[in-house]
Amino acid sequence: METVDKRDAATLLPIIQRVVKPGTIIHSDQWKAYHNISSRLQLSHGTVNHSLNFVDPATGIHTQAIESYWAKAKQKFKEMKDVSSHLLPSYLDERMWRDRWGTTGDNAFTNILIHISEQYPV
Repeated sequence: METVDKRDAATLLPIIQRVVKPGTIIHSDQWKAYHNISSRLQLSHGTVNHSLNFVDPATGIHTQAIESYWAKAKQKFKEMKDVSSHLLPSYLDERMWRDRWGTTGDNAFTNILIHISEQYPV
């Protein structure tokens, strides 16, 4: 997850290129900014037309996983009350870290210590 000022191709395609591994298959909606993913980034790209379906009946392509992930993050921010917009990137980083490494309190504490020790070996 990354915050952006604009949702145009000039903004989004370089981010996609930076974070997506070669050979990845990208599934998206048909937002205009995504139209050149295949040609400009040499990535496989399948789409779903949300004005017709949430899941493409022919291919099974959907964006429900990322939509659900974003909804979960927004719900957490709602619970926090008064999320500062300038801190949103760090909140997103924490949310992603917790989802991957900190599913429980004990798990989070142990894993943050491991990650700190990896960054600052003795």
